[in-house]
Amino acid sequence: MSKLDIAETKAILREMIAASKKDSELKALLAELVRLGSEDITQGTTRRKVDVHINPIAIAAAEGIERLVEELEKLDVAQLIAVIKKYGLDKTRKSYTWKTKEKLVSLITEKVGASSTRGDVFSGNDKSA
Repeated sequence: MSKLDIAETKAILREMIAASKKDSELKALLAELVRLGSEDITQGTTRRKVDVHINPIAIAAAEGIERLVEELEKLDVAQLIAVIKKYGLDKTRKSYTWKTKEKLVSLITEKVGASSTRGDVFSGNDKSA
C-alpha cells in the first residue's frame, strides 16, 4: 500500500467516524467490523493456561525418582513445561521451547534429584560416602 493510499484510507475512516457520531446504525456497524477484524488478527495467538496437579518434589521424596518418571511420562509436553514453570526448575527458561518429552522429563528428574539431596552432607545422610 502506497503512502497516498494510506492517506486516502485514513481520510475515509475519519469521515466514517465523524458520520457514525450522528448515525447509531453506522456506529454499530463500524463497531462490529472492528470486532470482526480484531478476531482475525488475534486468532491463533491466544495462550491456553495448562493446569497441572503434580508435585514432582513431593513424589520424588515420598516414592522415589523412578515413580516420578512414571508420573511424568503420563503428561504431554505442555503439561511438562507447566510443571517446570510452576516449580521453577529452569531458571534459564530454555526448556520452555523444547518439544520432546524425554528432554523435559530428564530436566525435571535432574533438578528434583539435585534438590532432594541438597544438604544431606550436613545432616549425616550423605549418600556419596
